[in-house]
Amino acid sequence: TRPAKITAKKEALRLLGLLRVPEALSVVSAAGLDHAQNLDVRIAAGRTLLEYLDDERAWEVLGQLARGGRDEAIALARTAPGQLAARHRARYTRLIVGASPEPEVLGHLTAWARHVDPVDFRATTLDDLTAAGNGAAIVLSESALASRDWSVVLEVCGELLRRSRSPEEPDAEEALDRPHARRLALLVGLLFPDSWAEGRWHRERLHALAEVLGVAPDIVHHTWEVLLEAVDWANPLPDLVAVAGTLGDLSQVQLLYDAVWRALGRAADDNQLPQVLRADDVDELLGGDAGAAAVGLAVVTQHGHWLGWPEEWRARLRRLRRHPIAAIAQIAIRTETVAPG
Repeated sequence: TRPAKITAKKEALRLLGLLRVPEALSVVSAAGLDHAQNLDVRIAAGRTLLEYLDDERAWEVLGQLARGGRDEAIALARTAPGQLAARHRARYTRLIVGASPEPEVLGHLTAWARHVDPVDFRATTLDDLTAAGNGAAIVLSESALASRDWSVVLEVCGELLRRSRSPEEPDAEEALDRPHARRLALLVGLLFPDSWAEGRWHRERLHALAEVLGVAPDIVHHTWEVLLEAVDWANPLPDLVAVAGTLGDLSQVQLLYDAVWRALGRAADDNQLPQVLRADDVDELLGGDAGAAAVGLAVVTQHGHWLGWPEEWRARLRRLRRHPIAAIAQIAIRTETVAPG
């Protein structure tokens, strides 16, 4: 089809939507469902149908378009919430959630999440183990991040945790492998604020999420990540001590060290640390148990690196290299204070 003809058809569909002439909905619907039509024409028909959302026939055609392919789904997802009446936004969000697993489609859900009730996406997040469930988790998390009320998302996380520990949880099966555990990991990751400032605003709610997750060895790394997102970097030591207290299994010393090391690095990169800690600030950690030593070691190695390894930090690294817990000592020994020459 010639470009000029395609443009003419798209304009005709647009005008039909504006003028709302008799039989307009039937004509636009037929164009949207006609796979012989150019893709751009079908997408234009879908956009025109947004004018008819009080008619169930429009939703039927939009549903077929959403499931028709990647390009159709992306085009529908690009619709701005303000283009729809408020009464239609939740249903349209569900349409996008079920449209396609394409990241470009799911990425547009962020704009819609703040216009819906999170309760509407609870069941899909819990029960739909396909990409649609992942889309619902995005909506649920974005809705929570825009709110002070995390009651729904905390309840969903708790239920996903319960299901992940059930004997009925699929484990390395042909089509499913710990799906509720993976959905939980996805949802927890989506709840991490975009900035440390937002993390401070959600501090109380992040602590509530950490309490839901608990410190079971198989998921404690999620708890660490959540608590580290809520650190008050203007006075980080109390929060770091609290993180240290969650280690219950010596086999996870390296994981805790890595998590704290990354968090310190991000805080420094984002200029959240008002000043570097003093070496004697971490002595309380270095004299503690394995969790405290792992956190303290992360502080020592980051600060030593930042400051060029002055003597007060090298002295504490030497102390950690003689730590009675082998895992701590080995991390300290592997840390280099002099660049290879």
